[in-house]
Amino acid sequence: MNNIKTIIILVSLILSYSMANAGESAGGFEGHKKSEVKTENWLCEYCPEFEKWDVQIFSHLGFSDDTPYRYGNYSGTEKELELTFSGDVNMQDGQGRYWKTSFQNLGLDSAGIQSAYGKQESYALEFDFQSIPVRKFDRLVTPFENPGSAVLRLPNAWNPSGNGRDFSTNELFNQFELGSDWDLFKLSLAFEDVNNFDFSTSYRRLEKEGVREFSATQILNSTFLPFPVDEVIEDFNVIINYAQERWHASLKATFSKFDNEIDAVTYANPYISLVPGSAVSSLSTAPDNTSTTLSFNGFYRYAQNSFAKIRYSVGVLTQDEAFLPFTTNPNLSSLLPQADLDGEVETENLTLQLNHWINAQWTVRAKYRYRERDNKSDQLLFQPVVTDVFIATSLINLPYDFSKESAQIQLDYRPTSNHLFNLGFKSDEKTRNFQSVYETTNDGYFAKYRATLSENLSLVVNGEQLSRDSSTPELIDFLGVEENPLMRRFNVADREQDKINLQVFYTPTHNVQIAVSGFYSEQDYDKTQVGLTNNRQGNLNFDLNWNATEITDVAVFMQKEKIKTLLSGSSNFSTPDWFTENIDEVDSFGISFVFKKLADEKLNVHFSLNRSDADSDITVIQNGLGDELPTVASLWTTAELDFDYQYSKRLTFGLHYQYQEFKSQDFAVDNVLPGDVTNLLTFGAFSNNYDVNYLALSAGYKF
Repeated sequence: MNNIKTIIILVSLILSYSMANAGESAGGFEGHKKSEVKTENWLCEYCPEFEKWDVQIFSHLGFSDDTPYRYGNYSGTEKELELTFSGDVNMQDGQGRYWKTSFQNLGLDSAGIQSAYGKQESYALEFDFQSIPVRKFDRLVTPFENPGSAVLRLPNAWNPSGNGRDFSTNELFNQFELGSDWDLFKLSLAFEDVNNFDFSTSYRRLEKEGVREFSATQILNSTFLPFPVDEVIEDFNVIINYAQERWHASLKATFSKFDNEIDAVTYANPYISLVPGSAVSSLSTAPDNTSTTLSFNGFYRYAQNSFAKIRYSVGVLTQDEAFLPFTTNPNLSSLLPQADLDGEVETENLTLQLNHWINAQWTVRAKYRYRERDNKSDQLLFQPVVTDVFIATSLINLPYDFSKESAQIQLDYRPTSNHLFNLGFKSDEKTRNFQSVYETTNDGYFAKYRATLSENLSLVVNGEQLSRDSSTPELIDFLGVEENPLMRRFNVADREQDKINLQVFYTPTHNVQIAVSGFYSEQDYDKTQVGLTNNRQGNLNFDLNWNATEITDVAVFMQKEKIKTLLSGSSNFSTPDWFTENIDEVDSFGISFVFKKLADEKLNVHFSLNRSDADSDITVIQNGLGDELPTVASLWTTAELDFDYQYSKRLTFGLHYQYQEFKSQDFAVDNVLPGDVTNLLTFGAFSNNYDVNYLALSAGYKF
């Protein structure tokens, strides 16, 4: 706390001095006969010819040699032969009125349309609609007759068993696809006023429908469920801006609502019931909730290169969905403490920022932020029923609160126009209730150096060193769950963190730009015995842009990333006796060529190739012996070739070819078929593996 108070005092002194000595900013020059000059009939000699309407429509006929389900993720391509349309319709007149409309992928599940109507510097009405297909796995199997329904039924001929291996040859499984369809709708309206006022309002609605994976357990027997998705998220906001020459302010009100059309999912138990009445169970879904926020933003430039900012917001989150009964088992009864949670959380956020220009060499920057979450929800006593089998001991819910203060101060020093040094200190403190670690503090130094070493060479180096200290863990037994006293959660554990980043920009000639960058960070949880003990991340990047000729551009990028994580655990609720080392590596490469204005300046050609290779290796060490788990890997390759030919002023032809290959392996998914595991009934999924060739012919006409 002392560090933050010191920073606040320094900021206050600087701000007081700056306000007292702030000079008036210079005004602009306007001729004294400005009012006599009549510009209405002036003509622009070099302006392009004005066209009120600009309409261009494209038709696309696409063919693919395969249609894997995962290939349709986001793209919506699901058929071997598809006819789609895209285009633009634009209008503008001499009075500044305009209407712009564009649409893409009409005919696919990823269709979209955007439209805007308005008058420049007066008003604007915008509309946006986008369909987003989300595809994960197909050809999955489940014993439930109606995947994605709120009531999941088993066939009448289904024979429950206490051993999951009895399901391996069952012919009553049904096939289904795991994925959902998202429809995003946006509508916004904005006004600009001559009296320095701006007003805007917008509405956003996101609908999701489909099937997602979920799991349910009855003691030791677990079942994958094809859970339904039927959700609506709505956001509405209003913004008022007011601007003057040296200051501006805005007020924003936001309302957000999450509406789940399905309150609960009832499912039949594929296993033999462990107790009478547990053949059918019920699971709750995410509850409806709302969020309301009011925020204020202010900016004041008190000198030519100095300014202050403020942002303040308050919010209320509510959730009053009715509680579901603890169980559907008629033989077990446990009363709910009340009808619903009547949950309410109040939030408060404050940010203050100061940038003070002392002179051409020195600048001071300071920032302070305060965040608070105050949970007003009732603390209740529950006596839940565990998996419809038995009544558990009483538990108390924990209305989680926190408050966080952070501050930083930075000094910029520019000895010459080619060199800039930044040195700063930052600190934050966070307190929580109902958590084993009540308080954490995180502070340290950061620095940055930017230099232009020559006309062709420049670099940026920055780094930081932070240290986090946590309060002594306390026993929290409201949940009735015992924890190893040596275990530390990584987000609150003591930690030493170091980061460094280097960027080099080299321009050997006017048509070649090269950028090389590297990043390394280490997080050392030096006081943790059980839990995450160390994490290291590093990456290297290379980018090349080459304007080879007047008609040829070449771009190349390469990236290598590696993450190494060390964890320790205890199998006997004591000191560490097993350890894991997880190494993730990702190698990426890409190249593209652009050939412009070929064939009498009518033909443009573009080619690109991208490849990403990722793998994850996990080694478990126990009693001095290491055992490697199967490698988790993925390989993604895509190549694209485009020809655009301007046949005439109005007619355009195009050819698009795309190749995409995706290979993956994951031991947690592959070959875990129903019946392979005694107490687990899976969907029988396999990792996605496919390669697709896609060819599309297009024709466009400009009206």
